[in-house]
Amino acid sequence: QLFWEDIVLFYLGMLPFGVKYQWSYNIGYRHSMIYNIRYSIDKRDERLRNTLDVYPGDGRSPVVLFIHGGGWAMSGKDEHHLLGRKLHSMGYCVVMPNYSRYPYGNIEDMIDDIDQVIQWTRDNIHIYGGDLNKLMAFGHSAGAHLLMYTIVENAFRSERMTLFLTKTPKNTTWSNDIFKYVLCCGGIYDIKQYSVHEKKRAIDHVTSTRSTMRGIVHYPQYSPTLVLEQLAIKIEEGNETFVRIGEKLQAFEGGIDIKHGVNDRTVPYQSSYELYQQIKRFVPSTTIELNETLDHSG
Repeated sequence: QLFWEDIVLFYLGMLPFGVKYQWSYNIGYRHSMIYNIRYSIDKRDERLRNTLDVYPGDGRSPVVLFIHGGGWAMSGKDEHHLLGRKLHSMGYCVVMPNYSRYPYGNIEDMIDDIDQVIQWTRDNIHIYGGDLNKLMAFGHSAGAHLLMYTIVENAFRSERMTLFLTKTPKNTTWSNDIFKYVLCCGGIYDIKQYSVHEKKRAIDHVTSTRSTMRGIVHYPQYSPTLVLEQLAIKIEEGNETFVRIGEKLQAFEGGIDIKHGVNDRTVPYQSSYELYQQIKRFVPSTTIELNETLDHSG
């Protein structure tokens, strides 16, 4: 009885903040945003979350594409609109997409969505005042994982290969040189390592990780760190196809910054450090910052 009373009182206490938040997103800043643009390449795709918001630029504005986190199962573009507003006030044209979340999609659906978002941005951002020649991508937590994996997957597609196991990717035509800068913060790049951390925290039975990745057996397949590690091994063996894939990553002109808070209890900072060790083989300009004062929220 007391437990449920506490829950009700908590939500009643949060109600004023929720009303203010929804007003801010749906009314307060609406005149400066374009809401719920469909980005699916396939017009028959009826996934309701395949929409994005744009904070338009002036025709020459640099573009920020932000991929939100949320453990592959939570959060959305509306919950990050204050970030969008801040970037917009600084002169950026901002693209904030939703994507499929568990249980309405698995990891391949999510990566497919991010792939289509990048394609939409390439094809359409000039309409909204953004300069494609100044495109930056920013991912946080699970969003950083999806962004990095999509970048690696794109290099494989250059050789008509895919890392997908069950899904046929859409026929997108963008390439990694579209990005002038990529920022990944607090990301999950080794799913097996992350699942061990979840177990230590006694939350592995309530998170979506196993279901999102379609089972433990597929953890290595969807881990950017491990995919890059295996790619390096194939290149050392002299496999010409994988040598060309590596060259596609090496041709990545934009800088990659990896940032992580040492005090992060949600995703250990070692996740970012181990990715850095692998991606730097292919993109030497990659940098890493392990901040002693930050946690997962930054």
